[in-house]
Amino acid sequence: MRELAQTTSINPNTIQKAYKDLENAGFIYTVTGRGNFVAPTPERVNPQKTEALMETLKSTAAELVYLGVPPQDILAALDEIFPQKGGKV
Repeated sequence: MRELAQTTSINPNTIQKAYKDLENAGFIYTVTGRGNFVAPTPERVNPQKTEALMETLKSTAAELVYLGVPPQDILAALDEIFPQKGGKV
């Protein structure tokens, strides 16, 4: 956001508010420590890729449990990636 403010000569607070408004409207989402990303729209969602990634996620979680990682630690890691706000991810 700072870089955008410098290159556009717009007040950083204005840019921060714009990002927050875009996130609240569902156009973007924020991943802490990684940045802001364009939110997927229903027509861009690829069901086959989604299914494959879900299987990978399930397999990875099962392997972590097999290695002795408690399920609550796995869920906590997911909460770090996708913090819940008001009941929605």
